[in-house]
Amino acid sequence: MSTVHARVWRFTAEKGPAGAEAVQAVEVGQGPLPVSLAALANINALACELRRTVDQRVRSHEISLLLSYLSGDAGSRPLGVDCGAFDFSSGHVRRFVGECTGLGVMTAASQTLFTWKSGADGLSSFDVLPDKLVGA
Repeated sequence: MSTVHARVWRFTAEKGPAGAEAVQAVEVGQGPLPVSLAALANINALACELRRTVDQRVRSHEISLLLSYLSGDAGSRPLGVDCGAFDFSSGHVRRFVGECTGLGVMTAASQTLFTWKSGADGLSSFDVLPDKLVGA
């Protein structure tokens, strides 16, 4: 399983003297977190709009495109990207790979940090994080 270096922050919003809000950020921890490349691809395959039909062919192509840029192994090396291929790709492909990887890594980190377990009521993508994991 690959790793990513994560930093965990706690944010608070406060009213300033002029009534404007000020955001205070405090780092509460950092270190390596395990990220499974297979789980990252699976998370992205499941992340779709709620009211849309999933076309498995399209999902397979998206996963193949994403994985063609990423590298990982069974050891504890950091998750990597094929920089040469990535740098020479079109902007929309770089944005797609960056967004999918970012959301997948944030989801994997949330699973580790909040000890989330998959299931019927579980998390399928970071952008649909359940309230119980954000302290609401």
